[in-house]
Amino acid sequence: MNLTQVLSQISSQGIKLWAEGDELKIRAPKGALTPEIRDLLSQNKLELLQLLQGKTNNIDATSVPLVSVSRDKDLPVSYQQERLWTVDQLMPGMANLNLCIAVRIEGLIDIEILQKSWNEIISRYDILRTNFAFVEGSLVQVVIPSLTNE
Repeated sequence: MNLTQVLSQISSQGIKLWAEGDELKIRAPKGALTPEIRDLLSQNKLELLQLLQGKTNNIDATSVPLVSVSRDKDLPVSYQQERLWTVDQLMPGMANLNLCIAVRIEGLIDIEILQKSWNEIISRYDILRTNFAFVEGSLVQVVIPSLTNE
């Protein structure tokens, strides 16, 4: 398995890597660091460190493919998502973490076109259709596949 394939597999699991000096640092969702992935990281540690430190020329940022994550299984939450969810559980209904903006639209508005525009934006970005749930004791992202209000 080449370095590009290693990075692709690691990123598809939501695992983040970075270098601090000569140390390879890892942040991963619960259960993502399987024994196979740990072995893969160990076998490629030197090359990964060189890449992260910018000491290698054989792979650049554009050669690492973006990998679509399957929506057939539960998606892990990021650290920031889990933190915000926890704050909401401790202080339910508080709007302190919401960013609000008001826009005044003047003139004639075609409500149907406006609704279609919003629906198109929402259909393009999974995060706008994402809820959170507990599955087997872990907080996960649940992406609603499509809009029902067309």
